[in-house]
Amino acid sequence: MKRTVLLLTLLTAGINVGYAAVSVRVCGPNEVVPFDFSNVMVGQELTLIVSCDPNDYWSGAFFVKGDDRALGTLYGRDSDPNLRDFTDSHYPAAGETADVFAWRNSEVWGFDMYSSDSNTIPGDWFIIDYKAEKPGTCEVDFYDYNSSWTEPNMVLTFNQNPSCDFDGDGHNNMADFSKLSSYRAY
Repeated sequence: MKRTVLLLTLLTAGINVGYAAVSVRVCGPNEVVPFDFSNVMVGQELTLIVSCDPNDYWSGAFFVKGDDRALGTLYGRDSDPNLRDFTDSHYPAAGETADVFAWRNSEVWGFDMYSSDSNTIPGDWFIIDYKAEKPGTCEVDFYDYNSSWTEPNMVLTFNQNPSCDFDGDGHNNMADFSKLSSYRAY
């Protein structure tokens, strides 16, 4: 519990939490505006961005485990079925031979990420999309395989609430308030 509160406090303050030269930041779907770890509405999409400083090989993962898989889904970008790689989920800074592979078994769903060993430059290396599917608390584990293969280095906790988009247009605005206010309590 203390680790989650510390993580949320650091991320809310706009500080990247990193292990060695690797950091993770959570942004809105535009990849720019930092997410403040306020509550997430069902249907909301976020981006998880991995940045690295070294010019070296790196590998890691994002996973959703167990019952949390019903609450939130991780997505890769632009799957290439011939390569089994999500080509738009790795930035050029990760190197020419970087790879992002989907991982699904009976316990975890997520993505493994691998950088090149000689063509990397410091910066943003990988991006994975997250979507809140149902109300509840969903945890996304982040692994830096250079540190641990068995225990996550970081746990991103998303508290998800039912959507307030009452008219279904994908926006929360006065139209939703109008629709809500039209309901009568009997």
